[in-house]
Amino acid sequence: MRANEVKRGTVVEHEGRVWQVRDIDKSVPTARGGNTTYRFIMYSIPGGQKLDLSLRADDELKETELSRREVNFSYKDGEAFVFMDAEDYTQYLLGAEAVGDAAGYITDGLEGCYIQLIE
Repeated sequence: MRANEVKRGTVVEHEGRVWQVRDIDKSVPTARGGNTTYRFIMYSIPGGQKLDLSLRADDELKETELSRREVNFSYKDGEAFVFMDAEDYTQYLLGAEAVGDAAGYITDGLEGCYIQLIE
């Protein structure tokens, strides 16, 4: 997809990593023949590392498919948190770094959580 087609919340691949676009700034030059520039503020998935990227309108970004699944917390296995899909009972192991600051608030039987799956 071209840079001028990207919307907030879009998940893209850049330099081998997956990023979610959080904010977009459009800069239109006042001089003739200038290129419109898009400045993207993106955060890595997983990890949350920030990236500030500027691209011209015709530059390409690869869109990545992302799906959201409702899960319930099952138990903690060492340092990993085990969540179970509410629909098909698939189990997902997430490390504390993937859970982030919410790790301190997770209790047994917690329902209504969502995970994001990339492709």
